[in-house]
Amino acid sequence: MITYFLDSIALVLGLLLTLLISWVIDGFVIKIATSAVISKKISVGRGMVIALFSIIAFAILFLIFSIFTPIIGFIVGLLGMIYVVKSMVRTGWVNGFLIAIVAWILLVIIYFVISALFLLPLHITTISIPGH
Repeated sequence: MITYFLDSIALVLGLLLTLLISWVIDGFVIKIATSAVISKKISVGRGMVIALFSIIAFAILFLIFSIFTPIIGFIVGLLGMIYVVKSMVRTGWVNGFLIAIVAWILLVIIYFVISALFLLPLHITTISIPGH
């Protein structure tokens, strides 16, 4: 019973740590994307706030508009995310869209690299050839 409780606490702490690390990476990526697209400097903290509000906007709009069909919910949710980015960075729709695209591409690359690093074997095993 106590082992199950400790395992549950470890799982929750691990998930919260993963969420926090991911949120910091998101903020950093939004900072980079903003400076790359419109040459405007924002802090990682501001990027984290933008990431948080854009995810909340996506979730709310997706839930509301998925009543009709999930694809409409997804599209309206993406438009909500772009609106949050453009409003908080104080730019237009096109630049908000470009910031979102650049951030998404950077996130895919970063998460791919992180995943690849964790999939590397911890040790290299040798193959023995019979007779040698």
